[in-house]
Amino acid sequence: MNLANRITIIRIFFIPFFITLLIYDFRITAFVLFCIMGITDGVDGFIARVRKERTELGSFLDPMADKLLLTTSFITLSVINELPIWLTIIVVSRDLILVAGALLTHILTSSLVISPSLLGKATTFFQIVTISVVLLVQLLEASPFILNILFFATAFFTIASGIHYIYLGSTLVNGEK
Repeated sequence: MNLANRITIIRIFFIPFFITLLIYDFRITAFVLFCIMGITDGVDGFIARVRKERTELGSFLDPMADKLLLTTSFITLSVINELPIWLTIIVVSRDLILVAGALLTHILTSSLVISPSLLGKATTFFQIVTISVVLLVQLLEASPFILNILFFATAFFTIASGIHYIYLGSTLVNGEK
């Protein structure tokens, strides 16, 4: 196991601590840990590229760590009434559909290459920004109007990227690409 994969596993390990901080209302500490996990997400990818240690395990673990962090964050923030439930339903539904589609694609084609699209990266960006702003909302004194714009932008990109990935998966399964 290389260094990049170890960093990713450590990031996964810290998710329950992050969620615990949210539940017990340690927002600043939760925000700092969220930032650290975000930085390590970039660091592990950088290390893998620089050291030429990209692995099949890493290509699976890294997006899984991201999905675990984002999904648990959205669910927890909705449960503690910091995010609208409709947004969490959109985020979690998309991820479940994509996981089911990836499994189906793997079963039908005996291969699966996970590579994020531009829309997928934009979705991740908006989801991370949404969580970050919600964590800092008391400090930023953001207006509900600004938060609503952010929520709708996140929903838009989440839905658009979900549709895009479904399209890409269907073309792969149908042998069109």
